[in-house]
Amino acid sequence: MRKRESAPSRRSRRRSTVRSVGFVIAAQNRRAAAIAARVAKWLEARGIEVRLPSPASKPSAVSELEGSPAEQAFSTDVVISLGGDGTFLAAARRAAETGVPVLGVNVGGLGFLTDTRHSDLLPVLEKMLAEGFEVVTRSTLQAEVIRGGQVTWSASAVNDVVITKAPMARLLFLDIEVGSVHLSTYAAAGIIVASPTGSTAYSLSAGGPVVHPDVPALLVTPICAHTLFSRPLVLPGDASVTLRLRPRGREGEEVMVTADGQVGHPLNGRDLLHVRRGANPVRVVKVGEADFYQRLKDKLHWGTRL
Repeated sequence: MRKRESAPSRRSRRRSTVRSVGFVIAAQNRRAAAIAARVAKWLEARGIEVRLPSPASKPSAVSELEGSPAEQAFSTDVVISLGGDGTFLAAARRAAETGVPVLGVNVGGLGFLTDTRHSDLLPVLEKMLAEGFEVVTRSTLQAEVIRGGQVTWSASAVNDVVITKAPMARLLFLDIEVGSVHLSTYAAAGIIVASPTGSTAYSLSAGGPVVHPDVPALLVTPICAHTLFSRPLVLPGDASVTLRLRPRGREGEEVMVTADGQVGHPLNGRDLLHVRRGANPVRVVKVGEADFYQRLKDKLHWGTRL
């Protein structure tokens, strides 16, 4: 496992060759599994080592990759994520730990994080085999829950770390510190701490700003804030955020912290949540001349006349 110092998103100038390819497939997505099997045969016919979930005919769960059949994919030259943004996020979190680049392939919905359509996958791979490939890096987040001075839970995230309440829609009261400074107490349905990549996900729907992934920043966005002064914050990329829940006399209420909406942990009034930039960025395969602004127009329909 290679550890690297996190840095703002940037483009790699070095082209890497492809000798082995691993696949991570969306759970219960038979279409994605069929595409993976077909592409695997195409790659093997060209002398490329392929690692598919076993058995290849069954989609692999991506919520917990550690120890799963999909884990073997992360000791290859490149991992192909076949599914939607959720599949990509699960694969990217694991790939950040190992340093393997990820190629996101969209099979179905919006696919904001997945640059390649499944119908374009073979031409993209053909070019990668002939010319190698470049990568861009995307910063990650590291979250830790502290209880009684001990770390009781930790997780990495590509998009965001979220504190939210379930199942009743009552306000949470959350103290927020930036560095060592107590900044405010949010009264809200929850708090989102997002990376620049995650600025176009849950944070955007909660009223947060769109931030270019090359900007070294940390975003804090309240969910349905109760007071007008509780506005989203854009912090420096090396900032650290600490959140503490104020129970307000309701100790029995269920409050959760989640990473990318895929892994989570319950919180109580004695817990602290620390969020900072992760030590290991995600290496994403660069496809063509994909541009962030063009993606905003294509995926979010910006610039479309109403």
